[in-house]
Amino acid sequence: MKISKGAFYSLLIISLTSLVLIGILAFAVSHFNESYDRLYNMYNDLNNRFSDINASLDSVNNSIDSFENSIDNGGDNQVSGEKTVYILKEYNGIIGVFDERGNLMKTINTAISSLSAQDREQLAQGIITTSNQELAGLIEDLS
Repeated sequence: MKISKGAFYSLLIISLTSLVLIGILAFAVSHFNESYDRLYNMYNDLNNRFSDINASLDSVNNSIDSFENSIDNGGDNQVSGEKTVYILKEYNGIIGVFDERGNLMKTINTAISSLSAQDREQLAQGIITTSNQELAGLIEDLS
């Protein structure tokens, strides 16, 4: 069977067009895979960052729980058996409760300006206690 020139050229054009389309498709798939890999890596990076944030939040919650447990247990540090030191002093116009390292542990929403001169002076110097009961009493007296 003999093919005419027109049919041959038509088959040739169809074959070349198919090859070009296959090449374009392969190029698109390759770029899709690269884009997918970039998006997947970004997702993993964000997921890792959220995990870090959650771990930080868990650490903060554990610190708060530890502080609250310490207050409930009379100031005893259950890990080392030492007393926890609390320092009450002025913090941004209200009362702040600090640990012995000066880290803010808690704020009491009582304006310093509403306190007596003697209380303001004591808070300016810092009121130190190691007893949770005394801490609770001081907070109650100053509130």
